[in-house]
Amino acid sequence: MGLLDMFKQIYNEEIQGEQTVESVVVLFRRSQKVRPHEDPHEALGDIWLWRMKKAGNDFERQDIVEVVLRETFLFACIKPPLCARALGLYFVRNELPQVFTKFPKFKEEYDILLGPVLRAQEDGTLMDMYRTYNPNMEEKYG
Repeated sequence: MGLLDMFKQIYNEEIQGEQTVESVVVLFRRSQKVRPHEDPHEALGDIWLWRMKKAGNDFERQDIVEVVLRETFLFACIKPPLCARALGLYFVRNELPQVFTKFPKFKEEYDILLGPVLRAQEDGTLMDMYRTYNPNMEEKYG
């Protein structure tokens, strides 16, 4: 493999990571536009579920709402639309681990976005943070 081919591969991997994040942000914004009264957590859950189905995961489970809400909970504690970026970075970390490792900017942004959420989890204020951005979720889902 020549130097130019190596550069193209590296560049393409970085672009792939950026496109993954940006696609989640675009879907999130679209969802918020179509359903403006929906809490961000619902949009994040829809995106997570769609992505998992697209990857071939079968979700015939009765407790799927619980699974989706649990998987996206920490991201829902981040101010929109940054919550969507965090979810996109999560997908890069899990689906493209070589990209997440090779390009530190992805991990750095992920850590910056999740840092306050993890601190709130430690100090017991996580639910307050969550309710700030998702005021209707407890009423809807208990």
